[in-house]
Amino acid sequence: MGAKKRAKKTVKKAKKTRRVAAKDYTDNPIVQSFAKMALDSRKKSGLPLKAVASDLDVSISVVSQWERGQRYPSVDNLVQVLDYYGYACRLVKRRG
Repeated sequence: MGAKKRAKKTVKKAKKTRRVAAKDYTDNPIVQSFAKMALDSRKKSGLPLKAVASDLDVSISVVSQWERGQRYPSVDNLVQVLDYYGYACRLVKRRG
């Protein structure tokens, strides 16, 4: 095996070990509450996933994962989603 092939194999192996397992949010009541709100709000408004994803400037799979409780949005996206569906959101800034 040549030096280039060994180097490529080493890089591939290093990339595999850097992968981090996805967090499991299935037992988190806050995430599940958000997921239910997001899904119910979208269904109530009659919007397809594609429209919501486009309006929020995220991928369809991200919106789907939010609605299934498999992923939680960043604070910026959370505020954007709540505003999109007409929920009031007041964030308290922590002094630090």
